Amino acid sequence: MQKKTKGMILKERNIGENDRILTVLTADRGLIEVCARRSRSPKSPLTGATQVLCYSEFCLFQGKSYETVDSAEIIESFYDLRLDVVKLSLAGYFVQLCAFLSPTEENCAEVLRLLLNTCYFLEKETYSIAHLKPVFELRILSLSGFMPNVVACDRCAAYESDEMVFLPLYGRLMCKECYELSEYASPDTMCVHLHPAVLAAVRHIVFSPFEKLFSFQIPATCRRQLYDLAEVYTQMHTETELKSWTIFNTLFDRGNI
Repeated sequence: MQKKTKGMILKERNIGENDRILTVLTADRGLIEVCARRSRSPKSPLTGATQVLCYSEFCLFQGKSYETVDSAEIIESFYDLRLDVVKLSLAGYFVQLCAFLSPTEENCAEVLRLLLNTCYFLEKETYSIAHLKPVFELRILSLSGFMPNVVACDRCAAYESDEMVFLPLYGRLMCKECYELSEYASPDTMCVHLHPAVLAAVRHIVFSPFEKLFSFQIPATCRRQLYDLAEVYTQMHTETELKSWTIFNTLFDRGNI
């Protein structure tokens, strides 16, 4: 019995002489692994549609160990990303982070939508890298069970204060007064004194409807704090440095933030 599904290829690994096992993020089934037989052969009709970063429609049938790709048709290849090494490395980071966080059937549709839209905006240069990367990181972590508590001060529930402090390791927000009286007020505790515009941006990324997710403005002087905060928060809560992240950071000039 054949099944059809659409999905974006996050990972691949070679088996045998010409076959590959693909990790595919789908909207209806979450992460699935399928076997693309003979897809490494230049003459195979599957070669183009079974590359990492391709969003394709698959026709699958159940084999002995894996579902096997009977046919595949490209919906979006993100070809232009492959022409720019910085963009390609960042897109590689996005797909690796998706694979690492292992979306479930409950959140896979929204994660896939986030990934597709972010890659599209990256390819078309609709938004800058410095804008897209923190949006993707904070939103996918929020979807994956790591949503930071940025609604109000964790102690006094103040929505705004003269100075708000964020604790990345704990995902908590405090006003300066509560922080200084708390057990976290130690030189050993990493904290970020947030600019009000950065706090507003983080709240927008975490809570806004998807249709408005990317549409916010932040002063140029605050972009670096948002960028660094999202990166640190991601590394602390995934407890890993993905290879693609390392490659991207060797290529990307942070002076462009």
